[in-house]
Amino acid sequence: MVKAKLTLEWQNMDIGRELQLPGFLKTNVVPVELNFYGAAKMVADRLGIVDPPTSYVSWTHGWRQDLLRADQLACDAHIGLPSHPDGKFIIPADRRRPYLVATKAIEKLLQDAGYEDTRAVGLPFSYIEHNPAAQRIPGSLLVMPTHVLVNMEGRADEIEYLEYIRSIAPQFKRVIFCINLACLANGMWLDNLNKYGFDYVFGAGLMDQNALFRMRHLFDSVEYMTSNGIGSHFVYAGLCGVKVSLSGPLDNYRWNQHQNEPAWQDPVEREKLILSASMYQHDFLRNKYPWLYVEPEQGQECVEWAKEEIGFANRVSFEELAILFGWRQRSVSPVDQLFNSFVQLDEANDLNALVEHFHTIPYHPGNMVALLLRLLPSNRIRVAYILAMLLHKRECRHVAVAFAQSVGGALFHNQAEMALGLALLPELLAAWSPDQQYLFQQQIGKPVLSRSLALAIQQGQLLLLQQLLLITKSCMPMPGALADPAAWANPNSALQQAQLLLQSWQ
Repeated sequence: MVKAKLTLEWQNMDIGRELQLPGFLKTNVVPVELNFYGAAKMVADRLGIVDPPTSYVSWTHGWRQDLLRADQLACDAHIGLPSHPDGKFIIPADRRRPYLVATKAIEKLLQDAGYEDTRAVGLPFSYIEHNPAAQRIPGSLLVMPTHVLVNMEGRADEIEYLEYIRSIAPQFKRVIFCINLACLANGMWLDNLNKYGFDYVFGAGLMDQNALFRMRHLFDSVEYMTSNGIGSHFVYAGLCGVKVSLSGPLDNYRWNQHQNEPAWQDPVEREKLILSASMYQHDFLRNKYPWLYVEPEQGQECVEWAKEEIGFANRVSFEELAILFGWRQRSVSPVDQLFNSFVQLDEANDLNALVEHFHTIPYHPGNMVALLLRLLPSNRIRVAYILAMLLHKRECRHVAVAFAQSVGGALFHNQAEMALGLALLPELLAAWSPDQQYLFQQQIGKPVLSRSLALAIQQGQLLLLQQLLLITKSCMPMPGALADPAAWANPNSALQQAQLLLQSWQ
């Protein structure tokens, strides 16, 4: 009778239905990394692929701020749980290739270690769009205690943490706990949540195929999020515009936290797990992310930081993901063909043939702009500049055209072309959504301008530095005084400001 009563009370306190969170979906998919949290299903559903083949490709599913060595990712995968010895198996490192990671920094780490096919594509969560049905609750606080894995000991004193949350609860209109399914399986939190009377929802489960959508909806429903330990929930909540904090009695991430996992039995894997644990200690984290260690009501929005950490600018098309998973074969697109032909002409230094080629091929503005967006980050500035001038004459109005025209005009000493591009660039960019602007700035603006500024500094071209700073101001966010042209009005100050700008981009 008592057990039935408690079960009823727990059901009443679970407000998942009230928030209209997607339900849990458990299927018989193979427990490989690509199927964790429903990542593969998300891509398959988007492309209309029914029963996609099992892929052993590695797509990093969480935020890895603890990476120092390539072999922390590029390694054999130990699949299975201690409680299910018959279900254990190992996926060799080479079978997990290509390694799909979040950021360019991690991509470089693995590529430098010999994994050339590593590709930065962003975390799976970055592909989940905002659900218009999710309504943010003003003054709401989502509490996310750090979670465990099945058969792992708890990381925090539940009563101590609940007492802390109870002490700050009056500062918020609504307090909601989010409990991970592995914590539920370990018998954690629910008894004490019931005693304290806090509302809760169930969060992500490793094999829940709706987990990504569920968590996106949840983060879009709250204003604040606090936790007692670091984890992927910070970048996920941050991406969704939630004000985040790391506060209260902090968790205890022990060096042997993963001793019950299959990988712990392998000495090499154990060493890596211990290395990772060292980067989850709060003394280390406080130095790295001091702004997170505030009281919940002082939590900050951190969308731009979250986008950087989650690899938002590195996202690719769902079709490209299917190719990387091995589900579909890559075909040579018209843009690929154009790119190859223009690069060959550029390398042959045959500019007349390049211009003639442009006039003789079928003119499709969309393909031409896509070509330009391929040429610019590939450091093919000269051919991009020529293409931009030709597209401008055909009245093709696009941010990439204006940008290539202005940068090319500065680099190749054509003031008239630079002025034409600069006159259009801010207006065209302002018509884009914030996400479109961000992607352009990260994928095109920053790489091109970083290289150009660094080269101008190296060669002592002070006038060029002033021009590049002017172009940067027209299309990129610039910190503080750097955005004021008066700060780089003379060549010497331009040199100093360009160096500061490059430092801010690192």
